[in-house]
Amino acid sequence: MIGQKILHYKIIEKLGEGGMGVVYKAEDTKLDRFVAIKFLPKHIASNADKRKRFEIEAKAAAALNHPNIATIYAIEEHNDQMFIVMEFITGKELKSYVDNSPLPIEEATGIATQIISGLRAAHNKGIIHRDIKSTNIMNNKDGEVKIMDFGLAKIRGSDQVTKEGITVGTMAYMSPEQARGEEIDQRTDIWSFGVVLYEMLTGKLPFRGDYDHAVMYSIINEAPKPMANISPAIEQIVMKALSKNPDDRYQVVDDVAGDLQAIDDKQFGRKKRGVNKSKLSWMITTAMILVMAIAFYILRPVAKPARASVQTIAVLPFADRSPEKDQEYFSDGLAEELLNVLAKNPQLRVTSRTSAFSFKGTNIDIKTIAAKLKVQHILEGSVRKDRNELRITAQLIDVKIDAPLWSETYDGTLEDIFALQDSISGSVAEALQITLLGEESATQQRETDPQAYNAYLLGKHFYRLRGKENLEKAVGHYQKALSIDPGYAPAWVGLSWSHGAQADQGYVPVDEGYLKARQEVRKALALDPNLAAAHSLMGWIKRSFAWDWNGANASFRRALDLAPGDAGIIANAARLAATLGRFDEAIRLNHRSIELDPVRTVLYNNLGLDTWYIGLLDESQTAFRKCLELNPQYWGAHNRIGCVYLAKGQPDSALAEVKQETEPFWQMYGLALVYHALGRNKEADDALAKIIEKNQNDSAYQIAEIYAYRGETDKAFEWLERAYDQRDGGLAEMKGNPLLRNIEKDRRYTAFLKKMNLPL
Repeated sequence: MIGQKILHYKIIEKLGEGGMGVVYKAEDTKLDRFVAIKFLPKHIASNADKRKRFEIEAKAAAALNHPNIATIYAIEEHNDQMFIVMEFITGKELKSYVDNSPLPIEEATGIATQIISGLRAAHNKGIIHRDIKSTNIMNNKDGEVKIMDFGLAKIRGSDQVTKEGITVGTMAYMSPEQARGEEIDQRTDIWSFGVVLYEMLTGKLPFRGDYDHAVMYSIINEAPKPMANISPAIEQIVMKALSKNPDDRYQVVDDVAGDLQAIDDKQFGRKKRGVNKSKLSWMITTAMILVMAIAFYILRPVAKPARASVQTIAVLPFADRSPEKDQEYFSDGLAEELLNVLAKNPQLRVTSRTSAFSFKGTNIDIKTIAAKLKVQHILEGSVRKDRNELRITAQLIDVKIDAPLWSETYDGTLEDIFALQDSISGSVAEALQITLLGEESATQQRETDPQAYNAYLLGKHFYRLRGKENLEKAVGHYQKALSIDPGYAPAWVGLSWSHGAQADQGYVPVDEGYLKARQEVRKALALDPNLAAAHSLMGWIKRSFAWDWNGANASFRRALDLAPGDAGIIANAARLAATLGRFDEAIRLNHRSIELDPVRTVLYNNLGLDTWYIGLLDESQTAFRKCLELNPQYWGAHNRIGCVYLAKGQPDSALAEVKQETEPFWQMYGLALVYHALGRNKEADDALAKIIEKNQNDSAYQIAEIYAYRGETDKAFEWLERAYDQRDGGLAEMKGNPLLRNIEKDRRYTAFLKKMNLPL
C-alpha cells in the first residue's frame, strides 16, 4: 500500500492498526497537506455490525470541531474501500510519556484540563467517546492535546450498535458498568479520564492484571492503590472520578473542571506547561468576568495597577482600503511597526510577524486566529492611503469577552505617520494597562522624512519576497531611503540584511556581501545604539561570517535586553548556543521562539536540527514534519527527515523520504548519503560527483559532511579546509553534527575546532 495513490491521497507510511481499522499517513495532493486516513480492514468489511460502527465513528467525529479533538476532513469510498480522512497530528502519544514515569503535577493537570475541554465539546453534542486512554491522546510538544479515535463513540439517542452484555473499549480504562456490558452514559468517559489522570500522576494504571478477566475483577471489586506524594486535594478529584457507582462519580465534565480550577494555585501553578490559557476561559464564572470587567473600566481612569502575568497580543496585517488597492506594502509596514513597538515591552508577549501575518487573506474568524496564536488580544485595522492623505482605523479586541477594548479612526497626512503610530501604540498600552518603555516616544526614536519612510517600507516588502530580483529591488529602495535621510538607522539595518541575504544565497560573492552588511549595520548602531534589530543582525554576521562567537554572544544578549519578546532574536541566540554545543539551551530557546511565532517554519527546522544532533530522533522528525505541514515545499525538510531515518538505521525509509525532496541540491545531497548507507556505491559516487561539479564553490561544507559520513577522512578534512577558505556559514553548525562522527576522533578534528575557536 505504501506509495499507492487512492483518489487524491498518496500513501506514505503506516501509522498503526487496531480492531477498527488501519491508519496510514498520506499526502493530500489537492490541498498539499499531510493527513491520516483510516481504512476499514477488508477482512471485516462484509460484517454489517462492524461496518456500521465504522460509519458511526465518521458521523460522531465529523460532528465535532474543537482544538482538543482530532479533526475529520472527509469520508471517502474507493474500489470497495471505505476510509476516513483525518487531521495528521505530529507529536507523541501520552502513553509514551507516562509509562512508569509520573508527570509533574502542573503538566499532568494542564493536559487534564485540555482533555476535559475536548470531552465537554463531545458530551455537549451527545457523543460519548467510550475509549479514552493514554494511547488515544496525543501531545504535540507545543502544549496542545488532541483526543483521537472516536471509533467507539456512542451517539445519544441513536440505535445501539453493541448489545447489552458486549464490552467495547480497552479493558484497563473501562468503567465498571462498561466492563459488565451495561448501558453507559457520559460518566463512563469521566471514569476513563480518571484512569488517565491517575496514570499521569503515578506512571501506573490503577487497575492491573495479567489478563483481561483479572483486570475486570480489579475494576469492579478493588480500590486503586493510594497515590504517593500527591496532595489530598488532587487525589480526591481522581478518586471521585473513579467511583465505582456512577451516581457517586462526577456527573458532568464541567464538575471535574470546576474542582481542578478550585485547587490552590500553589499546588497547580498558574503557568502550566501544556496549557493553552485561551482554553481555560470557559472555567471562569460569569460573576468573575463581570467583576473583572467592572474593575477594569471603573478603575482604569484613576489607577493602573500592575498585572501579575504577561499579557498576550497579536497584530494582524492592516487591510489596504486605498482607492487603487496598491498600498499593501504600506499597510503591512504600519502593522509591523506597531508590532515592533509593542514587542519591546516585557509586560507583553507579542506574536511575531511571521505567525500573525500568516492569516492574511483568509476568512478565519478572530477567535480561531487567537486560539492558534495563543493570545488573548488582537489588534487589527485598515489603512486608506490616497497620495499624501491617510485614514487609519484600528481596534483592540479582547478575545475572551469577544468585544473591542478600544477603537479609533485617525485622519492625517504621510507627514503625520509617526505621530499616528505613537497614538495607536499608546492607546493599546493604555487599554492593556501597561506602560510603554523608554522616556522617548516611538516618534522621537524613529522619525524620518515621510518619503524616506515610504521607500523603507518598500524595501522591507521586497526583502521578504526574497529571490535574486526582489533582493536587488530591496537594496534599491533602502538606498533611496538613505539618499533622502542618511541618518535613518532602520534603513541601514534593512540594507545590511539585504546584502547579507545576497551573500548567503550566492547571488554575490560571500566576502563582498558580508563586508557590506557589516559596514552598514555598524552605521545603524552608530546612529541608534539602542536598536535591537541592529544588535541582532550584528550577532548574526559575527556568527555566520566572522566566527566571532564571543562578539556574537554579546550582540545577541544586548538585542534580547532591548527586545526580550522578539522571536527572531531568540532564534538567533539559539543558533549560537547550538554552534557552541550548548544544545539544551538551544532547544529551550527554540521552544521559546516557537511559542512567540508558532507558524514560522524555520523555527521548527532549527528545533529539528538541534534535537537530531543530540539523538532525540522522534522529536526531530516531528519538528521537520511540522515544517512540511506549514510549507510542503520547504527546502531541505525531506532530506533532513531522511538523515534522521539514517540515524535510526532505516535507510530504506530514508530513501523514500529523500526522493520526495523538491529542492534539487538537497535531494542530490540526500541521495549521496542514502545510497552509501544502502551499499549502492556507484549511485552514491555519481550523486557526490554531481554535487562537486555544480556546487563546489558554495557548498564545500556539505561535501565535507558526505565524505565524513562515508568514512573518507582525508577527503572530509580537505573539504573542511575549503569551506574555511570560502567562509562557508555551514561551519557554524559543525559541532555535534552526526554526519561528522566518523572523523571526531581524528586529531585533525580537534585542531580544526581550535582553528574555529570552538569549544573542544
